[in-house]
Amino acid sequence: MKKLAYTFRTCPIKADFVFGKIKQDLENFYELILNKKPDIIIGYGNGEKNCFEKYAINVFHGKKIVKNGPDKYELFTPTKSNPKPTTSFCNYTTYKIKYFLSQNELNSKLVFKHLKK
Repeated sequence: MKKLAYTFRTCPIKADFVFGKIKQDLENFYELILNKKPDIIIGYGNGEKNCFEKYAINVFHGKKIVKNGPDKYELFTPTKSNPKPTTSFCNYTTYKIKYFLSQNELNSKLVFKHLKK
């Protein structure tokens, strides 16, 4: 199984890709997805508790992330997940990645896990 892990510069975990400037870095991450063709993409970010996110929702700072995009995407969750989605940078990035996968008809599973600080 080919894995591709990402995180953010504020999260001290080793990953294949680290987001700093999110909008700019998304294009580079999309290229990495196309080149690596992972079976599963795993995102990590800081959170209040350790939990997997069940959904990526189309909301960031009270506005839609993708104007005509779906309201939410269900994420792959290997275990019990957080029933309430966030509207943070983690959600923004995860939603954009899932939207990219959908638009490009890529079958990679997408997981996002918050790690307690």
